Amino acid sequence: MSNTPSQPHNWVVDEKTDKEKLKQLAINLERELEEASSKSKIIAGLANFEPLLSAIHRAQDGQIDKAEEIQGMNYWYLHTDLPGAISLVPTLSEFLFALECWRLEPA
Repeated sequence: MSNTPSQPHNWVVDEKTDKEKLKQLAINLERELEEASSKSKIIAGLANFEPLLSAIHRAQDGQIDKAEEIQGMNYWYLHTDLPGAISLVPTLSEFLFALECWRLEPA
């Protein structure tokens, strides 16, 4: 028995966010991380955090089709000064929200 609906459906975050929007967020986030890495050691470390990099690259390639959480992101928020440097990468929160909030909707 499959959980896949019999009628066409799309994975979306909200009325404005789909795979293409997630792809654009990933592109923007990667650019922001590159630019901000020279301004913040925290951001430089985050820019090399493999689970985040993997999610960015999979989003750019359109390979994300369901909600997922980046394992280890809580560490960055709770045990580093990421909250103090977050303004350098404004797309990060939007990307993480989009990544974690996919839902299936009729096409």
